[in-house]
Amino acid sequence: MNISERGIDFIKAQEKLRLTAEKNDAGIWTLGYGHAESVREGDSVTPEQAEVLLVSDLNKCAELLRQKVEVPVTQDQFDALCSILHSVGAGQQGVKAGLIELKSGQPSTLLMFLNQGCYAAAAEQFGSWIYAGNGVVKTLITRREREKNLFLRHK
Repeated sequence: MNISERGIDFIKAQEKLRLTAEKNDAGIWTLGYGHAESVREGDSVTPEQAEVLLVSDLNKCAELLRQKVEVPVTQDQFDALCSILHSVGAGQQGVKAGLIELKSGQPSTLLMFLNQGCYAAAAEQFGSWIYAGNGVVKTLITRREREKNLFLRHK
């Protein structure tokens, strides 16, 4: 499964397009549509470059999800998972909590519930990822609610 065009548009609507590098709510330099890899102060992109970076980032998210999600998901669920993974990151044991791996080395509760086939319980976990920097970020509350609604959409 790959992210859909509708999923890409969904993520673009959640992310602020930054043509010059800015620190996000977590204090990480980003540009384009939430691209953070190797971004430094003063970096810039064109709108076309931002689009290419987003597609590249989302292809990496999709590949990781294909490896780690062990149950069937709908296209909307996959798109929602790509969105949250793009936003919070995969995580790394001992370094940073993320959707795939917590600092403890365990999978996130969202991924754990999903892989147990507990889709509703997994959906409830979207609301746990609303913190950045020093606390709750209002825009993340809204984004996670939209991602949860997309995840729960039935077609």
